[in-house]
Amino acid sequence: MEPGLVARIGFAGGHSHCLPSAQAHFRYARALEKEKKFSAAIAEYQRTLGLDPGHSGARLNLAWILATCPDASLRNGPKAVEAAQRAVQLSAGSSPQILDTLAAAYAGAGRFPEAVGTARQAMELSVAQNNKALADVIQNQLKLFESRSPYHEKP
Repeated sequence: MEPGLVARIGFAGGHSHCLPSAQAHFRYARALEKEKKFSAAIAEYQRTLGLDPGHSGARLNLAWILATCPDASLRNGPKAVEAAQRAVQLSAGSSPQILDTLAAAYAGAGRFPEAVGTARQAMELSVAQNNKALADVIQNQLKLFESRSPYHEKP
């Protein structure tokens, strides 16, 4: 681990007196993702899920990277769909953010009809929850999915 990241997240991985925790790996993964170290972030999200298979945040963030990563070599649509579907199950389908991630995963896997339907569901839910900002983001992604294009983050 990088010393600067260790200090910011308070993770002392590699020290025998500290047991690894899912939350520590999750925080480290998020820090790596913010620094655009996507391959390392994927590995840390996977470690998080190895320690806590029900960690919905790790599952959601992993799905998002696998579906939308600026580095095409790290994208994996089918694995993104699998992770996002499990996150939807864990949330009982009540989160527009998770549904949006599932829509992006479907698009990343070339499953555009499902991407469109799921994005519409996410948009409706975000409107119902008075989250106009998210609804606007999803609307823009929906246009891509309707034109059979996936959404990818900018490098």
